[in-house]
Amino acid sequence: MNPIQWLGLAVSAAFLLAAGGCKDKTPPARASAAPEVVVRTVELRAVPLHTELPGRTSATMVAEVR
Repeated sequence: MNPIQWLGLAVSAAFLLAAGGCKDKTPPARASAAPEVVVRTVELRAVPLHTELPGRTSATMVAEVR
C-alpha cells in the first residue's frame, strides 16, 4: 500500500469511530398533554381605519435648480 492509501484508510477509520460515538443516550420524550387553546368564532363587522402620520409643513433642505 502506498502512503495515500494508508491515509485514506486512517481517515475512514477515524470517521467510523467518530460516527459510532454519536448515539443518543437520552430516552425519547414522553408525549405531553394536549396544549390549552382558545377558539373564537369569526364575525363580520365594520372596523374604522384611522392613520396618523407625522410630517412637516416646511422642507428641511432646499435645492435650487438653474
